[in-house]
Formats: sequence, C-alpha cells, structure tokens
Amino acid sequence: MVEDIKQALRESHQDKIAYHNDALKALNRRAKHVQGLIDKAYEDKLSGVISEDFWKRKSSEWQNELVEINNKIESHNNADINYFETGVKILELANNAYNMYLTQSRYEQRKLLNIILSNCTFYRGTLYPIYKKPFDIFAKRHQFESNLGYRDLNPNRQIQSLLSYHWTIPQ
Repeated sequence: MVEDIKQALRESHQDKIAYHNDALKALNRRAKHVQGLIDKAYEDKLSGVISEDFWKRKSSEWQNELVEINNKIESHNNADINYFETGVKILELANNAYNMYLTQSRYEQRKLLNIILSNCTFYRGTLYPIYKKPFDIFAKRHQFESNLGYRDLNPNRQIQSLLSYHWTIPQ
C-alpha cells in the first residue's frame, strides 16, 4: 500500500511540476507581451501617433498588469512544489509509528502523539483517538480493513459473495 501511495505521489508531483512550469511560461509570455505593448506605445508617443493622455493611461494600466504578473510569478516561485518528499515522510511516519512509539522515550512518545493526534476522548473505559490530517486517512483505512471479513449488515442481498465475509456466529 505504501509503495502504491508513493507512486501516486510521484505521478502527482510530476503533474504539479508540469503545471507549475506551464504556468510560469504563460506568465512570462504575457509579461513579455505587455512589455512589448509599453515599448511600442512609447515609440508611438514619441513619434506623435498617440497623445500624452492616452500614453499615460495605457502605460499605467500595463504597468499595473506587469506588477500583477510579477506577483503571480513570485507566488509560483515561492510555492512548495516539493510536496512529494513531505508525502513520503508522512507515509514512512505512518508506516513506522507503532515501532517508533515502542522504542522511544516518554518525551519522544508524547511528541509523536502530538504529531499524529489532535485529541482523544475517553468513554466507558475506551480511548477514542481523533487523528490529524493526513493520519486520519490511514486510521480510517485500517478501521475499514479491520472490519472486512465480517458479515454484511444486509444478509438478504443476493449479490453478496459468501467468500467476502466469515460468520461471526458459531456454526
């Protein structure tokens, strides 16, 4: 399961990098185009083809657009596109959390629980953990896998396979 998730993260990461690069190319093309408009309009202003008022109005609009484009480029450059490594670290932590917990000091155990859990409730002698994201996904999958193999709640369904569960009532 972990390897499948790592592979999915790798593929998603490649898609994200491609999207990031395409977006930067488009923004740079647009910035170059707008700068070309400014340069051409300035030449037209100097040669008297356009008025001073028109030049001021349009150059101001284009300058504002360039600022917006540069802000978007900066946002893309600051975006964390290396989430693949983060995802792999989360998977490894989720996969090794139990063994890590058993071998660590009490202080380290507490730190690990603070990373994984957001809260816990204690009801009638049972502790119910509330996991932080993305660890809640692993907990739900584990809970789902633990419940597999038990008798379906709707035993009258004709499409239910006898091999998909075992009887919980002694036969």
